[in-house]
Amino acid sequence: MPSSAAVTVGSVAIGGGAPVSIQSMLTRPLDDTDAALEQTEALRTAGCEIVRVALPGHSVLPALKAYLAEAVLPVVADIHFDGRLAVRAIEAGCHKIRINPANLQNPGTLTDIVAAAKANSIPIRVGLNSGSVAPRSGIRPTDDNPAALLVDAALDGVRSLEKLGFHDIVVSAKCPDVTQTIDIYRRLAATLPYPLHLGVTAAGGLRQAVIKHGLAFGVLLGEGIGDTMRVSVTGDPVEEVRAGWDILRGLGRRRRGAVMIACPTCGRTKVDLQEIAAAVESALEDLVTEIGEENWPDDIRSVAVMGCIVNGPGEAAAADIGAAFEHKNAVIFRKGDILERVPAASAVAKLVSLIEEAASGIR
Repeated sequence: MPSSAAVTVGSVAIGGGAPVSIQSMLTRPLDDTDAALEQTEALRTAGCEIVRVALPGHSVLPALKAYLAEAVLPVVADIHFDGRLAVRAIEAGCHKIRINPANLQNPGTLTDIVAAAKANSIPIRVGLNSGSVAPRSGIRPTDDNPAALLVDAALDGVRSLEKLGFHDIVVSAKCPDVTQTIDIYRRLAATLPYPLHLGVTAAGGLRQAVIKHGLAFGVLLGEGIGDTMRVSVTGDPVEEVRAGWDILRGLGRRRRGAVMIACPTCGRTKVDLQEIAAAVESALEDLVTEIGEENWPDDIRSVAVMGCIVNGPGEAAAADIGAAFEHKNAVIFRKGDILERVPAASAVAKLVSLIEEAASGIR
């Protein structure tokens, strides 16, 4: 599938063959500026590249300006109903806005929104979801074909911008159902030249959300559909970002740090591998922040943590580096070759030191 047109959100390119970018959304209110900035920094550290903020009304504009003055990520303003608020958000310095043209209380304000977006050289996301689309042509969200409703509404929103001569557009149309999500984005990709923002709305808590997004994104990204994405989770948005990177790494679409390989354990396992795997995963997150993605060693892109020698260098022979645990010791291996035995308690530190040594050689 050919690349979509490109737009730029702050310093981040979307579409045009650019890497699929990862987004999230603040859960801290903007009027608590310190908390909002703290959460933004946590998201950036986890690998978030674009952050969206909700603007419920004009009263939050002073807080938005204070936030924008220090935000460490490109900021998207999420606006419903009030076109004047969208204009003010653009003038305040937001790097992109998300609107649904169909739910503007005064449709005439769309002209003002477009003029402001053009003057400030920022894109507009036409963003819809299944809970906020008015029934059209007798098709309702509860009918057998909700995808048709969402696609139709998204196309209407895009055409309304095109009629005003605006083409720096990103499109999203989300629903909670995985199969329908795939159908929707396939239709959009076949019809529109613009970048697509992938997502599954109201996906639930972390486990369910990761499963839903992994299924939908795996199909869509595998078909070359999608330019930017958010894993929506009812919970800490940092987990959205981590899950997004796990999906992209699992699909081989982007690399940030290393993929962790771990066995499911069995009766041969004599250590708390769940605790060890969590420690390795945490250490890898810290390392990629410390080292920087640009300095991460290319020859260490997978790290294995295995519960016994049987499943160690054998099943995980393809891992760039790993540890297989005995009762009191661990075997450190690389590409299936055993390097040394170390006390089990020091195995995680040994893996980290080997990665740091590899990174220092390319700095």
